[in-house]
Amino acid sequence: MNNMNTGKKPYALWFLMLTFAVPIVAAYSYYFLIENPKTKNNGELVVPVIDIETLALTDKDGNKLTRKELTTTWRMHYFIGNNCDKTCSKELYNMRQINIALGKNAGRFMYMIIHIDSMDSTFSALVQKEHPRALHAYTSNHVL
Repeated sequence: MNNMNTGKKPYALWFLMLTFAVPIVAAYSYYFLIENPKTKNNGELVVPVIDIETLALTDKDGNKLTRKELTTTWRMHYFIGNNCDKTCSKELYNMRQINIALGKNAGRFMYMIIHIDSMDSTFSALVQKEHPRALHAYTSNHVL
């Protein structure tokens, strides 16, 4: 004997199909019909572009850094004078946090502090304590 009721409609099948279709239709509707919030970028591009070699960067011993040493990984540069105020400290902290947030990819990105003047003792202590992994370069070329 067949216990299947042929007069019953397959509501379960329609319900199952709707559980998959409704989220897809809602996502497409939201993406194409609802206005997305505007993106705000906080960075600024350097215009005109400055070639890194024109800065004549050196290490702390005065040895000139080569293009290969400067371009082997992605770098974020921070130009600083002889001391570091509250804003500078916050920027250096943020640069370090970006590097940490990359996790296993942290080796692909480094942040570099480019010193325009020699550091005072307070700034030097801050850098040694808080930013031991930062790369340091020195320049006397004021092209900025």
